[in-house]
Amino acid sequence: MSRRKLTDADQRDWDKVASSVRPLEKRPPPKKPEKARQKPAVSKPEPQPAKKPVSIQPRPMPVPPMPVQAKAPVVNTPGIDQFGMRKLKRDKGPDARIDLHGMTQTEAHHRLLTFLRNAQANGARVVLVITGKGRSDPQQDWWNEHERGVLRRAVPGWLATPPFRPLVSGYQSAARGHGGEGAFYVQLRRAGRGGKDQP
Repeated sequence: MSRRKLTDADQRDWDKVASSVRPLEKRPPPKKPEKARQKPAVSKPEPQPAKKPVSIQPRPMPVPPMPVQAKAPVVNTPGIDQFGMRKLKRDKGPDARIDLHGMTQTEAHHRLLTFLRNAQANGARVVLVITGKGRSDPQQDWWNEHERGVLRRAVPGWLATPPFRPLVSGYQSAARGHGGEGAFYVQLRRAGRGGKDQP
């Protein structure tokens, strides 16, 4: 924007105002205002390194936990048959294994079902399911009725439920070399046999 030029009338008014102005008397310079109390310096948090993106997997459907019982429920599921035992000895171990240590009941149920389905589809006949014996709690007295090993007691009950029955023909505690009381051998039915297990 350009300045407009003063007209003669504007110039006369300005000269009149300027002639009426008197210089100020000499005064001491104004005191500097006191510095406002400085706030303590707040340290900024150090920038965190960028976190790696986390892949989000769908959560397994929660499984209502089976009530913890003093003994594994009695189910009509036989142990490993002679064919399964011969196979274990001949092959020097199970066809596949899964370790459920440290999992919640919901997570363990989901993982076990998925594992058994995959093992059956891959032709496995005898698999090892490691539950662990459970933590021993030094706070508990020896006469306390609370037993340890929630998964150890829950797995036999799961194997007798409808999602597992088409997969499992029997189970039994594993040999000491494969986990003993903290593991099970699970014999799988052959896929596509309509629930009948044949060697």
